[in-house]
Amino acid sequence: MRPEALQAESLSTAHFIRQFGNELANFDFKSLRSVVALFKPGHIAAEFLAGRRVRYLNPLKLYFPCAAPFFLVAPNLSGFNLKELLQQDSEGTLHAMVQHRMDQKQIPFARFEERFNLRLQTVYTLGLGLSGLAVALILRVLYRGPGTPMGTHIVFALYYVSFFYLAALVWGALNKALGHPRALVIFAITYSILIPYVFLALKRVYHEQWGRTLAKSLALLLAAFVSDIPINIAARYLAIALT
Repeated sequence: MRPEALQAESLSTAHFIRQFGNELANFDFKSLRSVVALFKPGHIAAEFLAGRRVRYLNPLKLYFPCAAPFFLVAPNLSGFNLKELLQQDSEGTLHAMVQHRMDQKQIPFARFEERFNLRLQTVYTLGLGLSGLAVALILRVLYRGPGTPMGTHIVFALYYVSFFYLAALVWGALNKALGHPRALVIFAITYSILIPYVFLALKRVYHEQWGRTLAKSLALLLAAFVSDIPINIAARYLAIALT
């Protein structure tokens, strides 16, 4: 075939449609495979760090597809919305802040609730991104050796937070199905999954001894839990300020 014919073929509408279909199919399959791989602790991070990057999405590309459903669905499942936050506000602090803001903006509760929940979705989802940064920094402290660059911790943290987005949806659905049981029940369920997951993920990526890995798993989860407290509180206050 002559070069002119090849060029005409590559610029044809049918060619572009085929190329688009191929890219779309490959992207969907690669995305699905990457999401499934997240549930094998540390596997996808270890593959990426070992240079085997063809089969899976890189950390940033996978982060956003996992964040999107959380952004859209989590508030309705997890109870992280104004109505349920007010029900948990036994001291009345949040009630007072909401009432003050409603008086300032001169809007009824229904309108305020709608706007607040939308702001909270955005702020809380971004807050989980900050949690990912916190995880990377905590790992930097736990693995201080010169042979482990900061990029390793960032890769691990991004894949971990991507998994956490999906797991949080499952926990939220369970919470709603059980009729919003006591927080202690969900806390116990959450960490009965997270502790072995983080332990196996750290073992696969950092290759340390079992005892050291277990100690660092518990330290990571504890530090991440403590760092999440001000992030969650700030998310509520910032959502009110932006409403």
